[in-house]
Amino acid sequence: MASTQELREIFPSSETQGVPTSVSDELGHDEQVVWIGGPARWGLFRATPFLLIIAGAFGYLAYLAAGSDASVWQYLTWILSVQSGTDALIIPGLAAGYALILGLAMRDPRNRWMYVVTDRRLMTFFKGRKLRETGTEKLNVLQSIQGLEGRLRDIGDVVWSRGHGDYSSSKGGPDQGRRGFRGMQQPDVWNARLLEWGAGLAAMAASHARTFETQVSNTDSDSNSVAGTRHLVNRRFGFSMTIPAHWVGRIGLQESAPFRILSLETPFKQTRRLSNEPLHKPPESWNFIAVAGRSGMRFTVNINQGPPIASFETSRDKVGKTLIDPDGDRRCGPLTGYSVDYRYLDRFHCRFAMLAGEGFHMLAKITIPPDQADDLLPAVNAVFDSIRSV
Repeated sequence: MASTQELREIFPSSETQGVPTSVSDELGHDEQVVWIGGPARWGLFRATPFLLIIAGAFGYLAYLAAGSDASVWQYLTWILSVQSGTDALIIPGLAAGYALILGLAMRDPRNRWMYVVTDRRLMTFFKGRKLRETGTEKLNVLQSIQGLEGRLRDIGDVVWSRGHGDYSSSKGGPDQGRRGFRGMQQPDVWNARLLEWGAGLAAMAASHARTFETQVSNTDSDSNSVAGTRHLVNRRFGFSMTIPAHWVGRIGLQESAPFRILSLETPFKQTRRLSNEPLHKPPESWNFIAVAGRSGMRFTVNINQGPPIASFETSRDKVGKTLIDPDGDRRCGPLTGYSVDYRYLDRFHCRFAMLAGEGFHMLAKITIPPDQADDLLPAVNAVFDSIRSV
């Protein structure tokens, strides 16, 4: 199993001493920083546009000077000498504007950009504010992007997504829609590092899943406190469940309410969260759990009043040929129902579970990367097997 220290050994030494407040405020419970850094000093500077402007201006002056016996510099001097009034400010103004833009482009990007790797996710910060983040689920599309100048300087962007963003800009935000670590020296090396980091997280998740499965199977049904586990009690609906202590997510109360526009009620529904607490600080009353696993797993639970909203046959037939493992008679402590495992676009192993209790039903949705299904599903099964009456 990879440890946090072994993950740190994948990366060079962090460029920042300590963890900045802007980063620590974003960290989840027990989330550890693996590496903090930023782009190379000249990683985001592109000299090509500025050289093309100089070359274009020189070429244009050469074209104008071609009809005279003067050189380009002599022709430029002549233009400056014959101009008067406001016309005399045009060329100096253009030169000053060029120098200003060049100066801004040559600023040290490390003062504005910061990249963070933790034992759960990747994050980019811009001017002290978190801009992007992703988990291991995007590593399969990770790519290095280098232009001609980047290849010559061995500098490029290591991105997990390209496109328009949500940072209040039609051009995709300050990263121009290139979500990832931009301006990195030796981008191919960084690509390999991040892939190795993802493999390490997968190994950690598999080891933790095996440990949790063993702990739950060896636990007395009356025991509520076991190292490495978290016991969640829902007295409103009369059951409890045990989950891995290292899981990070949210828990609380939510309700379905009409969607309103200018105080007018529409026929559409929206989910409104009345409480939304960290998973390690559960409220006394809750009806949802949302977990983001270390290696790309997603685990959500929603509890609602009333009977199940879909039958086993309907759910099974809906997935069609992607069906993997249907279970029409699933019993989890006081809850009974069914589960349907299926494959989604060859990208995820998914489970849809519908369990019913007295006057309520629990809907669970789990998605797991297919190459980790064998390692993580036993832990998911252990969570359901841990459900007890309270």
